[in-house]
Amino acid sequence: MFRLRDEEVPALLRPMGAWRPAVGWGRAPFAILLICLCFCGICGWIILDARQAAWKHAGIVGSTVVAALAADLARNIETLDLSILGAMENLKLRGIETLPPQYRQRLLFDRSVAARHVSAILVIKEDGQIRYDSRMADPLKADLSDRDYFKIHKNNDAVGLFIAKPIISRITGVALIPFSRRLAKPDGSFGGVVVGSMRLDYFEKTFGAIALGPGATVTLARRDGIVLVRSPPDSEFIERDKNPDQLIDMFSESPVGQFETTSVTDGTRKLFNYSQVGQLPLVVATGQSFKDIFAQWWRQASAIGALIAALVASTIALVASLNRNLRLRERAEAELAALATTDALTGLANRRSFNDALDLHWRAAARNASPVSLLMIDSDYFKIYNDTFGHQAGDKLLMQMGLAISASLKRPGDLGARYGGDEFAVLLPGSFVEGAAAVAQKIRQTYVSACHVDGISARYSRLSIGVASLVPGEGTQMRDLIAAADEALYRAKELGRNRTELQAKTVTPETSLARAKT
Repeated sequence: MFRLRDEEVPALLRPMGAWRPAVGWGRAPFAILLICLCFCGICGWIILDARQAAWKHAGIVGSTVVAALAADLARNIETLDLSILGAMENLKLRGIETLPPQYRQRLLFDRSVAARHVSAILVIKEDGQIRYDSRMADPLKADLSDRDYFKIHKNNDAVGLFIAKPIISRITGVALIPFSRRLAKPDGSFGGVVVGSMRLDYFEKTFGAIALGPGATVTLARRDGIVLVRSPPDSEFIERDKNPDQLIDMFSESPVGQFETTSVTDGTRKLFNYSQVGQLPLVVATGQSFKDIFAQWWRQASAIGALIAALVASTIALVASLNRNLRLRERAEAELAALATTDALTGLANRRSFNDALDLHWRAAARNASPVSLLMIDSDYFKIYNDTFGHQAGDKLLMQMGLAISASLKRPGDLGARYGGDEFAVLLPGSFVEGAAAVAQKIRQTYVSACHVDGISARYSRLSIGVASLVPGEGTQMRDLIAAADEALYRAKELGRNRTELQAKTVTPETSLARAKT
């Protein structure tokens, strides 16, 4: 037995379930989805690139602000330190004690007026009492020997400029940051301290004027980790020894840089930029929250995301509609093909479809040297039945014949067809005459059973069947197979009807040529 390759089967002979749309139409939905995915990928890349740009911009802004802050703080602290050094030099002048208070004040503290936001410059004796005060000729009585800066200089002669933790002035009650240097006697022993202080609100106003977003912070700390000032204002910084470990670790590696971490103050993720303040043991840092950094980016990303979502939704709807239209088109084409190749009454192939199938299978059998069998079937006394019971009854009888033929054909290549009127044909490629006769018997039995169920009398449930089988070769043609089956059918009718007759003899090239001449 042979099987046809799929490409050998013409469209008209394929079953309805095998109909497929045109290649271009079939690939259109996938092409649209691919374009949509590519567009989404490009938009995603643009969004990620914009995020990187926002991050880079935040780093540049933070480093610029930190550099400007560091320069401004270094300049003001250096000015204050010059005033402290000037006072220390002037204390060495002879007769300083004998000068009138107003002249002594002017001589000792003449440079302090140039320092911004300087609260006061004090000269403190070795016992902790105030010796001179830049604010008044007659200083108030106050013991400052318990201050950190006093203890540091008293116990260490190599400290240099010392920057103390923020304090509350015992004289004015104002928050200050002290800057102090050690006074030494001629023999090198401790002779007191000169301390200058800057108002804390100067730092707070300067830091508060920096606009880096609602969640931004600015911090001034010593190199040992002591936080001096933080903006937004945090009252807990007074007398607080809080060690920002990561900032100090980074600062020990490089005087300028940036890092990201979670803030210990408000628990938000931030980008920190830091810088050393001049040559001082101070570091200033700005912190920008991720929320502020990416606020505008989020708005842009949300807008683009909404557009992408709308595009994807519309594309999916378009693809769904296109697929639906393709299915409807495929179904319509299949229905049209069925109408063109199928007999509407019986559901079998029509005469045109039968001719195409016979031609196809005949050529395939010739290549494979395999047989092709044909059954020609005719309903006995159909005309009498149709005239007696009417056309509707006759149509029902033809439908029963079609159902019997369809139920008896099991192989994919077998084909039942309405040949014309009440005559039917069954094409059995790959079957010899014996196998074809068995199929004929099966059709007859199925038809009789169906007629009995429908109450059709035995007289009208009779079939005459002619069976023929040929192996295509030189000198034989398709019409020889049809003629042989027709002859067998006519013989069945002549011999009393209701029977199956096989072809009388094998077709030879001579008999085929004779038929062609007639």
